[in-house]
Amino acid sequence: MKRNHSPRAMSLLILVEILLQLESLASPTNTSHDQQIQPAIAEEHAEYQGTRKLPLMNPRLSSLPISVLTQWSTTPSRLPQQRCLSPSDRRLVSLIAIIDTGVDLNHRALKRHLWENPGESGIDALGNDRSSNGLDDDGNGYIDDVHGWNFVSNSNDLRDRHGHGTHIAGIIAAPAATGRLNDNTCPSPVRLMILKYFDPFDTNGFNLRNTIQAIRYATRMGAQIINYSAGGFAPNRLEESAIREAGKRGVLLIAAAGNDGLNVDSRGFFPASYDLPNVLSVTAMGADNELLGGSNFGERNVDIAAPGQDIWSSLPGNRFGLMSGTSQATAVVTRLAAHTITMNKERPDPARLRDELLRRGIKDRRLAGKTRYQVRLRETPVRTGSKAKDDSLAFSVSEPTGGPNQLTPPPL
Repeated sequence: MKRNHSPRAMSLLILVEILLQLESLASPTNTSHDQQIQPAIAEEHAEYQGTRKLPLMNPRLSSLPISVLTQWSTTPSRLPQQRCLSPSDRRLVSLIAIIDTGVDLNHRALKRHLWENPGESGIDALGNDRSSNGLDDDGNGYIDDVHGWNFVSNSNDLRDRHGHGTHIAGIIAAPAATGRLNDNTCPSPVRLMILKYFDPFDTNGFNLRNTIQAIRYATRMGAQIINYSAGGFAPNRLEESAIREAGKRGVLLIAAAGNDGLNVDSRGFFPASYDLPNVLSVTAMGADNELLGGSNFGERNVDIAAPGQDIWSSLPGNRFGLMSGTSQATAVVTRLAAHTITMNKERPDPARLRDELLRRGIKDRRLAGKTRYQVRLRETPVRTGSKAKDDSLAFSVSEPTGGPNQLTPPPL
């Protein structure tokens, strides 16, 4: 005899059946592909946790007009075999990725130096400006990344709400022939790719993740040099891997040794301390050609020293000011590396470019125990009104001062 179930009993049976089906789907034998990859994703997210810090921002602003400041400078730049960029010298352009706090894109000293992503420039098939059409025209995963990308907000908003990035950009952008940020007589062969990894108003603390993504972006988009005027004490597997991959693609990373006054041989300061052939670690020299107070040092983990005291450069809002530290010294080295690229008929690989910069430095025994190669970049003071060709703002390297013996590091 067939038993008739009440409506309530039928509902309970249906509910039980549904629960059994859900339990079956959740069993290990039926784990979906998405569920399988969740631990890997969680592990990678954990790898991204960490921070890369900036020095405290305390620029000395100047109310003097730019023309007065260019005459005031006593630390000029003279690069061997300098040349201006002509329209036919497109192959000589150096593309520098600046991973920092963003840049004042409208600063009069920087506007003409900005990189333009060719895939996001011009007019699209519908007659719209690619730079603002809201489309990923070049298919690289970033919409309207005309001058770079903001990895903090995941947008193309590159505004500098800190000031550090604009100052670094100004040092790198100074034309080689005069070093003056406002000089339009010698078009600079340097183009700046702006990659924002830090914002003072961001509280997520994903600076390290942003850094790694920025390195990958710079590598993919063809940068020749990455300037990284920041760092932290903890190494990171993904960061090191991204830099190694950049080296395989011909990218030199020039990184600050840090401003903690510490011997980083015992602790490390990353990414500057990674033992990779495409990393150049920079500490700062003062006006007295001694190590600048507060600069990190190390005969294994720091490669070269460069001027880093009272460096005059651009600041947001069309201002200018002086800043000091290994950040500024790093930008000085990057600028010289960029112009070294333009003086080569072929693009040098990272190791060769690194060695060329070291060969053109000055051997200084005062750097023994402070840097690996005991090499500093030369300051060449030129008095205003002299017959010298440039009375500029920045620094220079010397002519090569010796053979390979100068590049031999001390015993480890």
